[in-house]
Amino acid sequence: MTHAQKLQQAIREKLVEADDIYTLMIESGESPNIDSVGYTSQMMLDQFRRLLNRPDLSEEELEHILRQARADVRAVIGPRAYTRVPKPVQAPDPALNWSDLMARFVITQTNQNDEDDELPVLNRRMG
Repeated sequence: MTHAQKLQQAIREKLVEADDIYTLMIESGESPNIDSVGYTSQMMLDQFRRLLNRPDLSEEELEHILRQARADVRAVIGPRAYTRVPKPVQAPDPALNWSDLMARFVITQTNQNDEDDELPVLNRRMG
């Protein structure tokens, strides 16, 4: 597995973890005053700093990256339904998996932001 693939997988896992926790909160009747992107930005900031090798990454920057990635994903596959009943019998197209697409777009967005600094994420060591 290449470095880029490991990075994408690690980001995907953090996105899925945050989404699962956020969904459980909603399904259990909690009413957080924040959406899933805001929640991910707050709760997973340190993990994303490490994964993206950006110790100076702010919560606002991460939220901007995630919101842009979500908009890009929605442009490709449409908005996600947050209902989890019942799961389809046929597996969805893996090319349209939201977490894989989000991870790819997060990496792309981060690399675009870093081009000004000439420090692409994919050329850095993963922590």
